[in-house]
Amino acid sequence: MSYNRNIFMRIMSFLLLMMLCVSAIGCSRQKEALPQEEVVASPLQKEFSAAFTGEKDRKRIDVPFEPLKFTAQVKPYQVKADLSNIVNLQQFGEFTPEQRKLIAKNGFVVLPTKEEQLFYIYEKQ
Repeated sequence: MSYNRNIFMRIMSFLLLMMLCVSAIGCSRQKEALPQEEVVASPLQKEFSAAFTGEKDRKRIDVPFEPLKFTAQVKPYQVKADLSNIVNLQQFGEFTPEQRKLIAKNGFVVLPTKEEQLFYIYEKQ
């Protein structure tokens, strides 16, 4: 038993001595200061640097607003009360009676979703 303890103590003493030597050698050397590189502005840095202006310094461009003129070419339609004229109704799953009434009345119903973005829903369709 004392033989194993003696070996353990020698190994620990050796490791401690090595750690002290390494730390003493590492701390005693002074490193020379490295020369700092000069930062030279390139022509592209000036050209592409962000410049923020105050509200009063912004240039304004006046573009006249002209509402679009168009003629609706979709024939008016009515959703049937039993929703029989909706061709892809089964694609959206089951609806409650209240939801079916809203679809018949408004042509749509708004339901909650777990999707983060609205377009995720369109990608699934």
